[in-house]
Amino acid sequence: MFRYEVIWESHDGFATRLAQSWQDAGTMHTLQELHDKVASVAGFLGEWGTHTFGHVYQELKAFNE
Repeated sequence: MFRYEVIWESHDGFATRLAQSWQDAGTMHTLQELHDKVASVAGFLGEWGTHTFGHVYQELKAFNE
C-alpha cells in the first residue's frame, strides 16, 4: 500500500526527484497510461522514502504504543 508522507517534502532533493520520476515514467495518452505512470511514480517515491527516511509509519506506530 502506498502512503504519501508529508515529511518527504522537507528533503532538499524531493521536488527534483519527483519531477525526474514523473519524466522517466514516459508519456501518456490514455487513462491506463496515466494509471501506469502514477503507479510508477508512487513505486519510486515509496522506495526513495523508505531509503531516505526509513519506515516512518511503523516507527510512529511503535513510538505511540
